[in-house]
Amino acid sequence: MKKYYIVNIDLTKIDPDDVEALSYEAISQYSAIGTSFYSINEEELDDRFGSEVLCGGNPDDSFIDAMEEFAQTREGFLGITFDKEELLKNFVCFLDEIEVPYSISEDETEDWNVEWRKSFKTIEIDESFLIVPSWEEIPDGKLGIKIYPGMGFGTGTHETTFLCLKAYKDLINKNQIFSSILDFGAGSGILGLAAQKMGASKVDYVDVDNDAKTNAVQNYELNFAKGKINYFLRNEFKANSEYDLVFANILESVLTLEKESILKSLKKGGVLILSGLLNNQVPNIEKLYQLEKVDHLTKNDWSCLVLRK
Repeated sequence: MKKYYIVNIDLTKIDPDDVEALSYEAISQYSAIGTSFYSINEEELDDRFGSEVLCGGNPDDSFIDAMEEFAQTREGFLGITFDKEELLKNFVCFLDEIEVPYSISEDETEDWNVEWRKSFKTIEIDESFLIVPSWEEIPDGKLGIKIYPGMGFGTGTHETTFLCLKAYKDLINKNQIFSSILDFGAGSGILGLAAQKMGASKVDYVDVDNDAKTNAVQNYELNFAKGKINYFLRNEFKANSEYDLVFANILESVLTLEKESILKSLKKGGVLILSGLLNNQVPNIEKLYQLEKVDHLTKNDWSCLVLRK
């Protein structure tokens, strides 16, 4: 039996904005072997918050307040696991320095790591393109990207992320070429990284969250040996009608707020892939954007629109 040391951090005792950074720090700087989140799951969020649920970009303050209030009724923890006691001690010293409360538990099992990794499985967009967890290899003969399973910024498991990639893959399977792409509300960068892996020569990324940028940089380095990611914070980005295709997988409210910038970023004849939409929100967005509809994909309660300028 192997002993594991689990640092448990109450999610209601720390700033939600710090959770992703803390998880990343534990793995990258203190050699934790994994992080687990046991709190509100995605289905509960969809059911509880409906159209306000986060599926890309940043939520507004009212959503954060509502989610925090709901979280207070739950037992929610970030569990950070170590397999060496000396590594645990180093991380605990770090938590003491930044004054984050925690508790420590121990677990003895032969299969803990296998069980933890079961929650992050390979996602098949189609028969040839895969989204693979960072610790696995992409099979020979397949194309895909590896993604570090950060919290909240996109691992490909949400329906809207899958739909965006499926829509893009369908377009290039029809021999459509997109030389310049914008991933607007990029989060972890999963959409833009997939496009680059499929051959796009120029991809820019935009998001409002610096922690999302950190996660995207790490994902870029997992997938490309050369170059660097062209990732801009929102206040650094100016739309200038230069992109053949724009991804915007964000909330309906943000799609509404950012309509002018999104449309201005797109060349005439360019394609816009919009998601982050519940099925009942599609008519409002179609009316708002007033573009030619190329396709409409759905999965469960979620929709993705493919539009042409």
